[in-house]
Amino acid sequence: MTLMRWILQGAKAATTETCTELLHKSCLVLSQSIVQACKTDRQVALIPLSSDSRFRNTFESPYAIGLSLYMYHNFRSQKAVSLLNMCGAGISYDRVTTICDTIAHAVAKNIKEYGVYVPPGLLRNKRIRASLDNVDKKVDTPDGKGSFHGTTMAVYQRSGQGETVVKPVQFSESPTSESLHDVPPTILNLATCDIEGSPKPRTSPHYSSYKIGVYDEYYMRSQSSDIQWMVARFFNRPGVQELGSEVSPGDNDEREDQPTTDRLNKRQFVPVWSAYNSLTHVPLATDAPAVIDQAFGLPIIKAPAHEWSTLVTSLENLYRLNELVTGPDNKLVVTMEMDLYKRALKLPYLDPQYKDKWVLCPGGFHTVLCSLRCLGRTIEGSGIDDAWQEADLWFSAFLDDHPTVCDSLRSAAQELTDACKANFEVRTAHQTFAMKLESMNLEKQLRDYDDAHDQDPMYKWARMYMKQVMVLLQFQRATREGNWFLYLSALEKLCVYFFAYNRLDYAEHTRIHSSNARDTNHRSNDLARVCKW
Repeated sequence: MTLMRWILQGAKAATTETCTELLHKSCLVLSQSIVQACKTDRQVALIPLSSDSRFRNTFESPYAIGLSLYMYHNFRSQKAVSLLNMCGAGISYDRVTTICDTIAHAVAKNIKEYGVYVPPGLLRNKRIRASLDNVDKKVDTPDGKGSFHGTTMAVYQRSGQGETVVKPVQFSESPTSESLHDVPPTILNLATCDIEGSPKPRTSPHYSSYKIGVYDEYYMRSQSSDIQWMVARFFNRPGVQELGSEVSPGDNDEREDQPTTDRLNKRQFVPVWSAYNSLTHVPLATDAPAVIDQAFGLPIIKAPAHEWSTLVTSLENLYRLNELVTGPDNKLVVTMEMDLYKRALKLPYLDPQYKDKWVLCPGGFHTVLCSLRCLGRTIEGSGIDDAWQEADLWFSAFLDDHPTVCDSLRSAAQELTDACKANFEVRTAHQTFAMKLESMNLEKQLRDYDDAHDQDPMYKWARMYMKQVMVLLQFQRATREGNWFLYLSALEKLCVYFFAYNRLDYAEHTRIHSSNARDTNHRSNDLARVCKW
């Protein structure tokens, strides 16, 4: 490594962290390739004096093994793996299949020992959450055969230090031929389930104490932050003229003739929504560990996810895994797409043994996709570019009618723009800007302006679209920050659009999910602690 670093880098040191990382990676790859190509039989056969020394008793480098396994996993091509081996960059195809058999043996042994596959690295007594989804491959074949329909599961846990549930996997170099003999065709043994077809539960839940808008304060607080972002972006748009002024064609020609440096100086310095929220978020302490979730995959069940036996098997496996990790007193939160969620909701009413075993949630990703479809229906065939101009919409028209407010906002937004441009003290500038908007009571003035234009249908339509976008942003903020109460509030508001655009599955079942979350049997305070996504 040192020799390769000196050859590639010379006497000069790397100037940036990125250059150092790329240099280290190049040296590592080249060193492993040279070692693999130049080892003699004597070096390979030599038994080291120390058990810690592994250099002389192995011929295969991590680079060669990893590259060959990657090629085999993604392409299943013997020619590609053999070509890498002939070029000295990988291991033989026979060795690849042997390693795969060894890994499969270790996984089968893990399942047999614990009754469920326990991924190495899961920490004991630390909450986990899970997701469940279907996976389909080759769904469109000429004869309808050879397609694959399976069920995939994953668990997530915050990284940290502590005792692991299982020890690292120990690979046996010579797995027995009978090691995989008991593995069923579906990979996991499917649970027996007496439920068939599409039965209707005899009873249904009642929510007599349910109220809308219980957590609206969290929504309004979060929306205020986004209004600050929009105002700052508005005043920093490139090429924005003074409000109320007219631009002649000659002015546009002069702007095109401006030097490139002048146009760059007028670019948008306030970042996009996600980046801006990262800059204004409460920073972690200097010595605080990074908050990172680790993902662990479970074996794919070779059976369609919508079948009752497959669904019950998946949920039971996740339930047993949660018992091993956190104990029987902690409920597991399982997210899934809507079709599976509808079926899983029926389980406690069709068979009492499944009652209160887990907390089911519709997947945030699929909910966002449905929301985007509703958003597309709102502007479908509308000619939205022309509509913005014809409606004389919202903020620019509002500021034309309120020149004093415009001047105050312009100066306050400039401080935030300068902070974003320098990438320094952005959060402080954001808080100062927030206090400025609060002192001006800007949100009330905007609501009054909306009420004054309540009879204009074009204005009402465009404002409805903007509010729909704001709701979707709040839902994304809730899932990213793990804000449970904001999640419930945004989900309630999304239900309005699900109903309006005939997304009845989401309209009905997201309301049921929100109701269950606030029911006496599922206290929101407990779920807020559990659902820190």
